[in-house]
Amino acid sequence: MYLGIVYSYLPFMVLPLFATLEKLDHSLLEAAGDLGSPPWRAFLDVTLPLSVPGIIAGSMLVFIPAIGEFVIPTLLGGPNNLMIGRVLWDEFFGNRDWPVASAVAIVFLVLLVGPIALYQALQHQAARGLDAEPRLALPHLRSLYRHRGPVTSRFLGLDRLFPSIPPRW
Repeated sequence: MYLGIVYSYLPFMVLPLFATLEKLDHSLLEAAGDLGSPPWRAFLDVTLPLSVPGIIAGSMLVFIPAIGEFVIPTLLGGPNNLMIGRVLWDEFFGNRDWPVASAVAIVFLVLLVGPIALYQALQHQAARGLDAEPRLALPHLRSLYRHRGPVTSRFLGLDRLFPSIPPRW
């Protein structure tokens, strides 16, 4: 079963990693070698840190569909191997227990959206070059900030989120 999943999702990991490694400056590896670094150390110190965005992107591309996979475990795994996609399929269509299946699907969705949102916030923060906590850019919070009073802004912490927007009193 796991060999089938690896065979199916290997291109989704290889392509982002290849794209990241293709952009790698080879003079950095040459410089590490000139400074006396063995090849394994140059890999750990130069190649691996520069390929982290490709590893993360490939992991996200593989993790999300592989978690919800239900066809491969059904065809190759048999009834003893349980994955969340297969459990949802069995609850929805086998047992016809829609409330339990819906609850499991919502928990599954929340567990998947959390790391994705964190990754996007960190990417946004890195793109802006900030070391502080990521700032929210939600329109309804911005409008609430514009029409705030002194108690509201201190209570919600909106003055820290949107310091560039002047308040309207």
